[in-house]
Amino acid sequence: MRSLFRATSAIGELGAVQALVGGAVVIALLVVSRRAGYLMLLGALASVLNLGIRLLIPRDGPGATEHVVFDPSRGHSYPSGHAVLFTWVTFLVAAGISPRIPAQLRYVVWALAAAVTAVACIGRVWVGAHWPSDVVGGLLLGLGWSAFVLWLPQRWVR
Repeated sequence: MRSLFRATSAIGELGAVQALVGGAVVIALLVVSRRAGYLMLLGALASVLNLGIRLLIPRDGPGATEHVVFDPSRGHSYPSGHAVLFTWVTFLVAAGISPRIPAQLRYVVWALAAAVTAVACIGRVWVGAHWPSDVVGGLLLGLGWSAFVLWLPQRWVR
């Protein structure tokens, strides 16, 4: 389990690679399904929103407060960017895939999305990168933004 937590931490810290892969996914989705591409593009704004919140709430993570003399803070920890990222990506991917698969498999897709998000969120606390409240804040931001992104096109159609 520890290696799984470390893997989700590493995925969230890739930065440039993450941006390139994300861009490729959005472009691919725009080609395959314009709606899915737009959903992912709007979903990506959750990560930008996360950075803004971190500037407004400058709180250090557990490592920085316990070892501030030897290990200075690498940045603010609230909300957890990993939690935001994994939540909005898995939620929107599941929302995009679900209408295109048989009803019996939809539960599997949503269960996988929830499991990936749970592993990523628990892993951030497990490895000592975030306080539980950082992860809960990131999870709620990711869910809230994803719900907004799914609601928005319905509102525009009216």
